[in-house]
This record gives sequence, structure tokens and C-alpha cells, in this order.
Amino acid sequence: MLKVAREKARQLGINVKFFKAEAEDLPFPNDFFDFVISSFVFCTIPNPKKAMREIIRVLKPSGKVIFLEHTLSDSFLINMLFLAPLELILRPLIDDSTTRETHKLVRKFFRVEREESYYKGIVRFIVARPLW
Repeated sequence: MLKVAREKARQLGINVKFFKAEAEDLPFPNDFFDFVISSFVFCTIPNPKKAMREIIRVLKPSGKVIFLEHTLSDSFLINMLFLAPLELILRPLIDDSTTRETHKLVRKFFRVEREESYYKGIVRFIVARPLW
């Protein structure tokens, strides 16, 4: 992904730095970013609570975080017939959890300003600010 991003930035003439880091241990100072964007990553983070705390740490007090994540569905039937069997396949292959409730975890760390739910809650778009 970094190789593709670097090439795309080069093609577009954009001067940008790319970093590879663990979400639970970000290499940035406190209060560094105006925005943090998380796009389909919380399904694979080993310690999601620690990653949420890191987002808060690097986010400026006036900052926002945007999540686009797949989560447990609002539909029991979809969870049992689709997400649970999919997790049996993806967990051992790529350590991906299709049944995480990231949308609920977000509320423990952030004040949700906007939430959109797609495909019966399998995909959620959330805009939030730190609770402080």
C-alpha cells in the first residue's frame, strides 16, 4: 500500500510523507493532527482500545476523527448467516474480525456527531470528537 501511495503521490506531484506504524503506538507527538481518519482498520487491530487512546493522544483538542469501518450488523440474521461464518474464514487467514462492534467502542472514547449505517450496519461512517 505504501508503494502504491508513494507512486500515486509522485504522479500527482504531491509532497507528502508516509509512515508505517502500529495503531496502538503512533510515532507522533501529542495534539498533532486536526483530523484522524480510520478506514477499515479496526477489524485487524490487536488492541482496539489502546488504538482509540492513541487517536485521542495525537488528535488536537479541537480535532475530529472519521471512522469508516465494518462492524457487527444490526441484523441478527446477517450476523449468524454471513458475518460469523466469514469470521471463521478470515480470522485465521488475515486476523480479521467481522464481528467487532467498533461503533460501540467509538462511543466509549468519543462524542459522535454523525453516524451513517449501510448494509444493515455492516458498514458505518462515524464523525466524532474526543469526549473532553
